[in-house]
Amino acid sequence: MPKHSARPEGPPPAGAVDPPQPRAVTRRDVVRSVGPSPLDEVDLRILGLLTRDARLSVRAIGRDLGKSPGAISERIDRMERAGVIRGYHAEIDPAAIGYGTEVFVGLRTDQGPYLEDAIAQLSTVPEVASIHVVTGQWDVIVGLRVRDHQHLRDLVLSQVWKVSGFLHSETLLVLESHAGPPDWFAKVAALE
Repeated sequence: MPKHSARPEGPPPAGAVDPPQPRAVTRRDVVRSVGPSPLDEVDLRILGLLTRDARLSVRAIGRDLGKSPGAISERIDRMERAGVIRGYHAEIDPAAIGYGTEVFVGLRTDQGPYLEDAIAQLSTVPEVASIHVVTGQWDVIVGLRVRDHQHLRDLVLSQVWKVSGFLHSETLLVLESHAGPPDWFAKVAALE
């Protein structure tokens, strides 16, 4: 069977240029991809600085990274438009405002529309800090912030146990919490 080639056999015609040969990829060439938005090392460093202090000015970030404020501003705007940066937040100490007890409640509900209804109902409860649809023995894990045990009891009896399709729950009182580093994503990106 004859070989088929786009390039004719024999030496290349005079003046022909061979296509460029691939070169070794360096760390600087690597572009990290998070969803639809590619992030490079500078983007990751900007995100790291902003997660430690969201009030940093673009001038301060640029000074730290050796870039112009305009270049930093363009990168931040691009990451905001792409949804990489979803907002800037103040971190509130719940205990300082009287809600120092953290609780997780595992909920089992009827499946189907009841699960969506339960999530919608739980979303209206002011003490609900987070709602997670999960795999395993629970359908939903709800994070709550309450004042004390009596507040927790009242909330579970009057709100949690009354959600649509409620079957069973287990309440877990948090004794101690440890958050990962705010710039965890940079460490993960470095592994790729």
